[in-house]
Amino acid sequence: MRRFYTLAGVRNISDKEIRVIRKKADAGDPVACYQMAQLHMAWHWE
Repeated sequence: MRRFYTLAGVRNISDKEIRVIRKKADAGDPVACYQMAQLHMAWHWE
């Protein structure tokens, strides 16, 4: 699973990776939940 450190890293994630992260976040994985938060922040800043 990818960890994000920059906004550019978040914006370059593939749809397949997003689906994997979302599935893990739904299962309660804390790292995946953090990554989903980063994705949502990046999407709302555009």
